[in-house]
Amino acid sequence: MLRELLEAWRAKDMLSRMYEELLQMLESDRWMFDSACEVVFGGKPADAVSSQLYDRDIAVNKTERTIRKQIVEHLSINPGSSMPACLTLMSIVKDAERIGDYCKNLFELHRLAGGPIKGDGYSEDFSELVSGINSAFDSVGKALSECDAKLGHDIIERMFEMSNRCEKLFFRLAGDSLTCRQAVSYTLAVRYLKRVSAHLKNLATSLVMPIHKLDYFDEKWKR
Repeated sequence: MLRELLEAWRAKDMLSRMYEELLQMLESDRWMFDSACEVVFGGKPADAVSSQLYDRDIAVNKTERTIRKQIVEHLSINPGSSMPACLTLMSIVKDAERIGDYCKNLFELHRLAGGPIKGDGYSEDFSELVSGINSAFDSVGKALSECDAKLGHDIIERMFEMSNRCEKLFFRLAGDSLTCRQAVSYTLAVRYLKRVSAHLKNLATSLVMPIHKLDYFDEKWKR
């Protein structure tokens, strides 16, 4: 689906520019995610990244609004022109913005946790989740840049597995004897990681799904 749309986008300077802005949003998201994880799971001082992280979050939000405004202006001047491409971009740019929000939420856990989240039998779980999301960031950027539907399918499958692992971890946390601070911090960390993976998965759907099924999946495929 996205391959045909990109041909239309790249044929028009405005649409091509908006697509590049989306990819820049993802680059900022990736930086925010890495920085948040270094603080929350690695113990890096929050002050070392705080200012730049919030600046990037504001920039991501601003870019989303800019893209939406450009889409409206483009369709107002050229009604019906590149409509499928514009509708797809309008949808997935929100996912890129939401990733930034969850990365910010993850970063802010350092205050609630009172220190890095590690130990207590969950270090390996968090390390694997973070590693899987880092890999997904790389894959999503590559898949969108190259219109790789096969890679899009692979990302979706991997993020389904990521979601399942998060659900199992929720149940482990619920049955564990943790302090109140640990239980809340760990659970929110899993929640934010799960949401980042879900929005990366949504971005990948633009490669394999028609517009009306973006973010939705065939139940047989999901199983």
